[in-house]
Amino acid sequence: MNKDDLLAWSLLLILALVWGSSFILIKKGLVAFPPFQIGALRMVLSSLTLLPWLFGFQKELKMISRKQWIALLAVGWIGNGIPSFLFPIAETGLNSATAGILNVLTPIFVWLLGVSFFGLIFSWKQLSGVIIGLVGAVILILGGGTDIQLSNQLYYALLVIFATFCYGLSSNIIKKYLSSLNPILVTALVLTAAAIPFSFYLVRSNFWTVLQTQEYALSSLGYIFILAVIGTALAMVIFNKLISFKDQVFSSSVTYLIPIVAVFWGLLDGEKVLLPQVMGMAVILAGVYLVNAK
Repeated sequence: MNKDDLLAWSLLLILALVWGSSFILIKKGLVAFPPFQIGALRMVLSSLTLLPWLFGFQKELKMISRKQWIALLAVGWIGNGIPSFLFPIAETGLNSATAGILNVLTPIFVWLLGVSFFGLIFSWKQLSGVIIGLVGAVILILGGGTDIQLSNQLYYALLVIFATFCYGLSSNIIKKYLSSLNPILVTALVLTAAAIPFSFYLVRSNFWTVLQTQEYALSSLGYIFILAVIGTALAMVIFNKLISFKDQVFSSSVTYLIPIVAVFWGLLDGEKVLLPQVMGMAVILAGVYLVNAK
């Protein structure tokens, strides 16, 4: 394994740990704040985290083409703004583990959209990796004995599925139009693009009333702050770095590892991990390896 491959796998595992924890953070945020406020806070706080970095990219900002500016706006809204409130809404009807497991559909949309519209070269190995990864996710779900009951919660499940479609489209846009730009610059600009309209909503909402009256508002705000700074701003920098030198299918395969992180969160919370779940993890890792096969 060369240095680039080692770096890619390291970044992938870091992203899995960070994003695999984001669903429980959203759940904790919902204790005090409604879904739209969580989405708005996530975008505004993450944007403010990276905003100072923009002052160091004056020369690079002047070199961004019109097509790249359009791509930045699209990624800001499609890959960040829309999913930021779709997931909190979905988690009012689904538990955080179910939302995390459904998020595994992202590489499917990355691959399908990439092959269909973005010139991604078709590979039977990558297709088999995508399928194996999904099989592993199914084993993980069934092995845990989780009563998901998607038939009774189809609306909320579709919200997550649409969010994964947005992630898939966004990943392809980043790879095709933005991979030549600095990852920190890209992240700062796309988050700012999403944060500007959200900030107006936040000001006009009852955010301050909730903060002052809800018993658990400060703790929920703390979880949202972690979600925004680490789970969004830092994670997006890492993801954009990863996608700049690896293909978009490998980069998005981080979603296969997210259910594994959810299981370990369960271990820390006193839950049991059954043998079928361990088997599901192994199958998922095999799928991720095949997705990266040359």
